[in-house]
Amino acid sequence: MMGLTTFLPMYVQGVMHRLPVEAGLMLTMIMIGWPSGATFTSKIFARIGLRQLLMIGTVFIPLSALPFVLLSPQSRAVWAGIGSAVLGFGMGITSVSCLILIQEIVKPMERGSATASNLFSRNLDNTLGAAVFGAVQNYGLTHVSGASAVSADQLKQLLTAVPRASITTSSEICFALHHALHMTFTAMFVIAIGAVIAMMFMPAVEIGRAKDSV
Repeated sequence: MMGLTTFLPMYVQGVMHRLPVEAGLMLTMIMIGWPSGATFTSKIFARIGLRQLLMIGTVFIPLSALPFVLLSPQSRAVWAGIGSAVLGFGMGITSVSCLILIQEIVKPMERGSATASNLFSRNLDNTLGAAVFGAVQNYGLTHVSGASAVSADQLKQLLTAVPRASITTSSEICFALHHALHMTFTAMFVIAIGAVIAMMFMPAVEIGRAKDSV
């Protein structure tokens, strides 16, 4: 999610030459999918179990990354919106399920600190995620086949230009940005696959087990 919220607007504006409002609408779709996934989780987790629900949620995350890996300058912006909505839905499921799981596997008196640790880990991972994806993007900008490296000033000029006005005048910069962000979105997809694999090792947890053991 951190990679998407940071780099999708850059792709929509700098590569697809769309308005900032359109880039914002693409991210707004996350906020539609997230509460939908959280509501779905609250209604069904007691019936199918946390492990099954977490598997369902994590599968949505690499599925949501696929549209971004396949994005091109000619792509329709609606595909980015669909990917954002699917990501929000998957994150809504996994975030609520993980929170319930954490509170179920600790004693009642430890639930406050366990929940705080979960939130701290999320904030820490947001920082690390931005750094990792930023490093991937910078690598892509400086290692473009058949083109010179793009400077920060050139990138800033492209992103602040009038939409569609720079399609022909800065095609090399647009190509370099597309190349770099494609690498970033691919890294997002690989990490999402890793999340699915990691979730397979999570044992089943019976709801209410911690309460009964106290």
